[in-house]
Amino acid sequence: MRTMKPRRLAVAALISVALLAACGSDDSSSSSASAGAAGDAAQASRTADVEITATGYEPPTIEVAKGETVTFNVTNDDGVLHEFVLGNEGTQDAYAKAMTDMGSGNGTMEMPDTTNIRVIAPGQSKTITWTFPNEETKVIYGSHQVEDYKKYKGTITVK
Repeated sequence: MRTMKPRRLAVAALISVALLAACGSDDSSSSSASAGAAGDAAQASRTADVEITATGYEPPTIEVAKGETVTFNVTNDDGVLHEFVLGNEGTQDAYAKAMTDMGSGNGTMEMPDTTNIRVIAPGQSKTITWTFPNEETKVIYGSHQVEDYKKYKGTITVK
């Protein structure tokens, strides 16, 4: 079993705190509106399959109902490490900054899974269950490995 170095563990903890704060913001602006929270898989109304390919996420857009709990089954069919980061624009920006500050711009960096993040190796599948807010909003899923966010970005429309 691989263990994390203390510095990486501390940074992962800080990222988690920043991301959870961004996900749960009460600010109603589009960049910081609530994106929802981790959900209970037993309460999920459905499973949405998301495939990571060499060209991006498939599907690139998903629709959910207000308050719906969905389990995402995310499969990495690309040959390199990717992430599935759920959150609003503030969450994505905070995570991108943290990855840049840690020096992931020099190559891939495998961080631990957190409440709203799954790090998915090539050929691997992981699930994440999410409960969406009871208001119309947009939630983003993205990957922030080197140069990923330019094409690895999808949108969940909460209606």
